Amino acid sequence: MKVIVFDGDCTLCNRMVRFVVKWNRNPELKITDFNSAWTKANVPELVGRKSVIFVDQDYYKHSTAVIRALDAMHHHMIPFKLLLWIPDVIRDDVYKWVARNRRRFAGNASAEDCPMPSEKFKKMYLE
Repeated sequence: MKVIVFDGDCTLCNRMVRFVVKWNRNPELKITDFNSAWTKANVPELVGRKSVIFVDQDYYKHSTAVIRALDAMHHHMIPFKLLLWIPDVIRDDVYKWVARNRRRFAGNASAEDCPMPSEKFKKMYLE
């Protein structure tokens, strides 16, 4: 099973997850947040983290997690794997810069900005 673990309090992370849910064609791909029961039971070392993690046998973090998650969700995203040729030090610096500036890119969400979970989201989400 492949799982995207994300920061449920981060507006940018939530937008990314909504994108993944919308375009996902992989029935094996699941999503959850860092404080879910699934995370606590299966990867307790990740509880409370504040970035995107992709779990598949092992777990990946930062830019590698995003690239692997995109690759896992839809065959049209395979070209993103070419980004793995860029050294992770460079990719992760970009990832961390975006993370530090996420409010500038995504703003602060209010309750009205967060849509109710779709049926597809509910099927993908691990409690």
